[in-house]
This record gives sequence, structure tokens and C-alpha cells, in this order.
Amino acid sequence: MFASNSKTNPILFLGSDYISNNIREIIIKHFNDLDEETKLNELKEKIKFIPNKYNPFGLYPKIRTDFLSRNDFVFGNESKLSIFEFSEKMKWKDNVISFLRGLENEK
Repeated sequence: MFASNSKTNPILFLGSDYISNNIREIIIKHFNDLDEETKLNELKEKIKFIPNKYNPFGLYPKIRTDFLSRNDFVFGNESKLSIFEFSEKMKWKDNVISFLRGLENEK
């Protein structure tokens, strides 16, 4: 579900409506390829040589999976519709309802 302060109706969507599985897998692999532990060890080594170190609570940077949007990564939205317009055009809400009804029928 996606909501915005400027819109009163939230958008309902299935993950595959929002991003294809093959693109999602490539993005996740990007994060998996980052060797966070090695980077943290390198950072600790750099910090050892800093005079007057002060970090009493052990703060450190954390790589987290976060997704942002950029125009040069847009594929499949040549009309440059907003997410709200695109969700209506692609009937995302109907897809969610059909999916849920299918789950209900499996019982």
C-alpha cells in the first residue's frame, strides 16, 4: 500500500504490479553484493588513528535496502504518469482484490 499526504486515497498494489520480479532480483543482488562487514572493519581501522575519538554509544553507518525513484530508471511508463495516475490506468486495486478473492477461494 502506498499513501501520500496530498492524496486521500491510498494506492493498493501487488509487488509485481509495482516492479517486475526480474528487476527486483537484480536490485536485491546489488545490496547482497555489498560487503558491509568488510567496509565496517575498514572504517574501524581508520577510526583507530583519529585523535580524540568520542563515540560513547557505538554509532556506525548501516547499509539498508532503500529504494528511491529516478527518471533514468523508469521503464514501462513512457507517458510519465504519476504513481496515482499509473495505478488507476493499470487497475492495481482490481488486481489486489482479484488476488485476495483467489486466496479466499483456495480455502
